[in-house]
Amino acid sequence: SFRLDDIEKTTFENIMNKQALFCGISILTYIVMGNHFHIIVRVPPLNAKINIKTLIFRYRTLYGTDKTSELIKKWKIWKKKGMNKEIIEEQNTIKRRMHNISSFMKEVKQGFSKYYNKRYLRKGTLWEERFKSVIVEDKKEVLTISAIYTDLNSVRAGIVKDPRTYQWSGIAKAYSGNQTALEGILHIMKTNNTSQALQEYCALTARKG
Repeated sequence: SFRLDDIEKTTFENIMNKQALFCGISILTYIVMGNHFHIIVRVPPLNAKINIKTLIFRYRTLYGTDKTSELIKKWKIWKKKGMNKEIIEEQNTIKRRMHNISSFMKEVKQGFSKYYNKRYLRKGTLWEERFKSVIVEDKKEVLTISAIYTDLNSVRAGIVKDPRTYQWSGIAKAYSGNQTALEGILHIMKTNNTSQALQEYCALTARKG
């Protein structure tokens, strides 16, 4: 068994957010606890078109400027050699990792396990079981139930009384002004009014808490 400390929870968040950007997946809300996590995401259709500009942008968010420059340079060399088929094949391989919940979760778990193992000089996976996923209907009354259950994990565990004070969660990030987290709450509450969404969501979590 393991117990994540504050630095490790923050590292998990960073890995999760980078992978979400790469995959084109929207995180609506989430929570990182001591030994488990919950994430509610919105995934674009697998067949949604990804142009080369978007592919390069997303690749850069995950791998950084240097690796992205190397990739572009390699494709330019291949193009001069007439290796257009190989360029398309490699681009398609990268694209297949996008808009894919299984790929997203696999890379989040593997990325964090690699960091954790390096920190503690250990080997193996942290989470032995495959992640469990449930398709949630994109309706306010359904999303709010799932989101509130997620954000109240810290309250149920007796760590905090107010979920907004548990910093490794979507609700805490939203109330601190994080734009991505705010967009998640707006989507859950089906409104474009930020103050209204936060006020209503806060009232719902207080009622359930």
